[in-house]
Amino acid sequence: LFSATVPTSVSEIAKIALRTKYNFVDTVGVDSEQTHLHVQQQLIVTTQERQMIALASILDRETSGKHYKIIVFFTTARLTGFMAEVFNAV
Repeated sequence: LFSATVPTSVSEIAKIALRTKYNFVDTVGVDSEQTHLHVQQQLIVTTQERQMIALASILDRETSGKHYKIIVFFTTARLTGFMAEVFNAV
């Protein structure tokens, strides 16, 4: 189980779904500010037909600056592999 943020609901699911002796690894620390509090996040809603165009537009805009880190999540490993091939080819 991996989560960039660990709200109570995720912890509760882990207690139910994982074996009793699972390890919890905190890579941030309880005294550190949570990433989601200072990292800009955006959401775009589009049709399936326009998803690739919208994603390309966002990546073009966001990578035009000097400093950027971008993570894009897809619904399946197959789609992730396909999109990686597409965007590595351009």
